[in-house]
Amino acid sequence: MKKLTIYITQIGHPNFRGGGNIVAHNLSEYFSKRGHKVTTIYLTPKELLSEKPKTEYNIVLRKNSIIPIVNCLIVAKIIKKLSKVEIPDVVISLGYEGFFIPHIKSKLLFIAASHSPFLRYIGFKELFLSWKWLNPLNLGKWFFCFSLFLNRLTKLKADFVQCLCEFGAEQCRVVYKVPNNKIFIISNGINIKRFFIQLVSQKKNILFVGGSVEYKGLDILIRALPIIIKKYSDIELIIIGEMDKREKTLRQLVGKLDVSSNISWQGLVSQDKMAGFYQKAYLTVLPSRLDLFPITALEAMSSGIPLVATNVGGLPEIIEDGVSGLIINKEDSEELATAIIKLLDDPKKAEEMGKKGREIVEQKFTWEKVVEKYEKEIYNRLNT
Repeated sequence: MKKLTIYITQIGHPNFRGGGNIVAHNLSEYFSKRGHKVTTIYLTPKELLSEKPKTEYNIVLRKNSIIPIVNCLIVAKIIKKLSKVEIPDVVISLGYEGFFIPHIKSKLLFIAASHSPFLRYIGFKELFLSWKWLNPLNLGKWFFCFSLFLNRLTKLKADFVQCLCEFGAEQCRVVYKVPNNKIFIISNGINIKRFFIQLVSQKKNILFVGGSVEYKGLDILIRALPIIIKKYSDIELIIIGEMDKREKTLRQLVGKLDVSSNISWQGLVSQDKMAGFYQKAYLTVLPSRLDLFPITALEAMSSGIPLVATNVGGLPEIIEDGVSGLIINKEDSEELATAIIKLLDDPKKAEEMGKKGREIVEQKFTWEKVVEKYEKEIYNRLNT
């Protein structure tokens, strides 16, 4: 088959931790390993423009903007310039930044990836007639909502939309009104060579990866800690992720519940150090209020670590309840604590779940398998 010229766009940086950045980098790497010519455009903060890692694919770094429509224009300008040298067979946009791509070349295949858990429609009234969003003090939130609006329009303008799971596909159909014949489902993948399985840690460490954003549910996990500590006083909760203005509120909650001695705040951790944290963990917890297809779940399963997760988004499609982890209801600290204690009480069962999780990842979620499926979809779409 003809080798493809592929452009991929992402707002972020290949060295950043975060689902979108991990996906953009690995998608680019594995397409390149299959012989395709890949150029990935990253719109990144100014301070990271000089950090250009060695990769299998070509990287274009440009400074991003806080104004969403400006990012769309930057991407369109870059692709237009690159297309004068070589017209791509396909452009894959991982976010709203691909909004203007359909207007550049009529013959290229444009795929918009739907990877955001924030699948909701922001209408004219909410954007332009509500003082809540026009208030300059809420400018950042206004830009965020406008980016969601652009995201929806980008999906509607794309030739096809790639969703990560059946839940995501249903949201695209219902919320974004994308026709079913434009949707195909391909999950995220994981580089299993970066994670290795070992016996469940003898130390009772709980790992949380997700930062302080509200939808990840860290506060729910913190509220579960006092219940767990009653039986396992030496339990340690390791928290990894970026902290925003909610960190102060979370630390106040920790103080109020008197569990500070059982928590280790690690902040942002580079991708190359994550495997070490999984190896030290007894189990990983995803107490999400909202989620789609978190990379954290695949990383934990690749490391042979059992999971306790809520029944939101695509999590039940990744984790087999009672097989590779436990699925619980969201917003329920008591049920969360009960599930965690159940695994702490039964190391043998926890180890079996971890091994099963690794098997599932090897069968379904390696980047080799994911990119092979993606490649077939692209060839099928180009030939129709």
